[in-house]
Amino acid sequence: AEEYLSRATECGPANRVVRRIHAMVRNWIEGRVLRRCDRILALSRYTQEKLRRVHGISNDQVEVVPGGVDLTRFCPSGDKAAARRELLIPEDRYILLTVRNLVPRMGLDNLILAMADVAKRIPQALLVIGGHGPLRYELLSLVERLELQDHVRMAGFIPEEALARYYQAADLFVLPSLDLEGFGMVTLEALACGLPVL
Repeated sequence: AEEYLSRATECGPANRVVRRIHAMVRNWIEGRVLRRCDRILALSRYTQEKLRRVHGISNDQVEVVPGGVDLTRFCPSGDKAAARRELLIPEDRYILLTVRNLVPRMGLDNLILAMADVAKRIPQALLVIGGHGPLRYELLSLVERLELQDHVRMAGFIPEEALARYYQAADLFVLPSLDLEGFGMVTLEALACGLPVL
């Protein structure tokens, strides 16, 4: 229900009321289903605590199983330049990478705003944003307004089979988030590829 509300874009008062009602119904259904479970698996203590706070689910009912990644797929590359050539990413740039859904709660607008300062200090910096979602054109408009076309590239949806290659081509992974970040698997994937994470 919270994620549903977080995906709301600007809407009029009538739509806000309808969205709130939908969220209340979703929350009720979510709680009812969860309370009927014998055991719930969660990726983090954050999610375990959220289940307790929002739905009254006992911590004893929730098993935290930390996420993991396939280390044969997600591993450092011996040749960053080859990965960049393959992905058509300039070899002479400092590459910052993020992979997110293009929705408000990810805070990608803040990351793009920060790139205005980064670009002044590090002119060779290039932020590659992988992902798709309803904010795509709004984010592209922000990039144009800030005149960051040479410093921000929207890569679109990155298929699972190409994801490791993007990590291997980058110099730094950035994980912006405003809310509801239970466990960012992309963080583990980036780290497994030898990529520092901010």
